[in-house]
This record gives sequence, C-alpha cells and structure tokens, in this order.
Amino acid sequence: MVTEVTFDCVGTSVRQPASEHKFVLITLAYLDTGPGGMSVQPNDWRLYGDGVVAAAPIDTGAPDLLRAQVLTRGRRAAGKLAFEVSEDAYQLLTVGKLVGATAVVSTGLPMFPVGQSPCA
Repeated sequence: MVTEVTFDCVGTSVRQPASEHKFVLITLAYLDTGPGGMSVQPNDWRLYGDGVVAAAPIDTGAPDLLRAQVLTRGRRAAGKLAFEVSEDAYQLLTVGKLVGATAVVSTGLPMFPVGQSPCA
C-alpha cells in the first residue's frame, strides 16, 4: 500500500537533488498475509510520466528508506522510495511488481503556478 507521496528539494547530507530537480518520496507499507515469504525489493518499483521514463529508486542516505528484505507471515515492513525528477514533473505513475500482481499508483504532486518553482 502507498501511504504517502511527497517531494523533497533539499535531500540529505549524502545526496541532494541536481539543479532544477527534486526527489519524489513514496512511502510504501507491506503486510505478508500469505503462506510463504514475501520479497520486498525497492528495485521492483519504477516512476513514469512528465518526461520520466522508468526511473529507478535512488539511495539518498535517509534512514527511513525501504530496504530489501523477506517478510514472513504476519510481518510488516514500511519505508520510502526516492526518485529524482525535474522540478516541473507532477503527473506521475509509480509501477511496482508484487507477488502475483503489478501495482500502478497515481503519484500526483501539488501543482504550482507557471514560473513558480516548488524548490524556491
């Protein structure tokens, strides 16, 4: 489940967005309800739209990033994925591979008036 979508123009001490770029942060929550282990892989997710084609998650060094792991029945995992996109990218889709399914999530971000940067 996607629980939150935000953007970040500052980054971390490890990695900052390039000039005229921002990070899109998507918070995911997993719960394993099946009989076997559930693989959680951040690289199973991609971002599309507004000039963004299959952007892979990046490591910003933030402590709350989603990490690769295997869940067992009843276990939960949550964390953020970070994608770097241009400042004016808003109408985005996140596509993720799950066990037996593909998830497509609209990743709409706040729109700003023409000429106003979200990172100003």
